[in-house]
Amino acid sequence: MISVCKIFYIEAAHWLPRYVGKCANMHGHRWKIEIELMGKEGIPDPASGMIMDFHHIEVAVQPLLDLLDHGVVNRTIENPTAENIAQWFADNLTTLNPCRIRVWETPTSYAEWLP
Repeated sequence: MISVCKIFYIEAAHWLPRYVGKCANMHGHRWKIEIELMGKEGIPDPASGMIMDFHHIEVAVQPLLDLLDHGVVNRTIENPTAENIAQWFADNLTTLNPCRIRVWETPTSYAEWLP
């Protein structure tokens, strides 16, 4: 089985409106987003030798990043937990078929979406 993963970074603020604690206040993160794809049956395309060109992944993901980067995530996602942000990427990456999405809120904490 072979997969490819493209990593993206955005800077954005959020608050958790349904949480009691520090994260109920607006604060910011340097979010790390990993988009992982697996080829049909985990095998690269025989002609190209690739699962997908990394550039094509970037082109598909960039419009979503542009909605969030240097903004307030709550304007796009009502309750922007790392889990809900991962789900939002999965719901909106209509041209890709990711096998995993990870949204890192800190260098040691992430939420992972799996189909």
